[in-house]
Amino acid sequence: MITLKPIVCPEMPEPLHASWSNVLQVGREVHVSGVHAHPQTKNQTLDAYEQTNIIFDRLQLLLAAAGGGLHNIYKLVIYIKALEFKDGVNQARSERLGPIYPCSTLVVVSAFAFPEVDVEIDAWSNLDVNLMNQKT
Repeated sequence: MITLKPIVCPEMPEPLHASWSNVLQVGREVHVSGVHAHPQTKNQTLDAYEQTNIIFDRLQLLLAAAGGGLHNIYKLVIYIKALEFKDGVNQARSERLGPIYPCSTLVVVSAFAFPEVDVEIDAWSNLDVNLMNQKT
């Protein structure tokens, strides 16, 4: 039987009345719910590149709490509010991931729950995967 456990990350606690989990570990798989740059976006204007870097910092924290890191990510779904944000997202992704990149889907959406958010990312990872130590 595969064990399922919620991951606790003190730097990114679950919202008090949330009806979702930030991170669930299923065996060696670690699934991360949509991560965005709010509340940093509330008080400052951040472009898509800056928001994506904050998201990768947060993903690193969440995955570290499960015993992993960005190198364990094998699939991303990236949501952006406008197609013009694609270049900033791609620049941040290429700087933070690789040499083999995770499978990825890019979706343009009409809005997010927080109006100043332009980017949100879902991530799938496996603690036995290390894409950064692979040769291309």
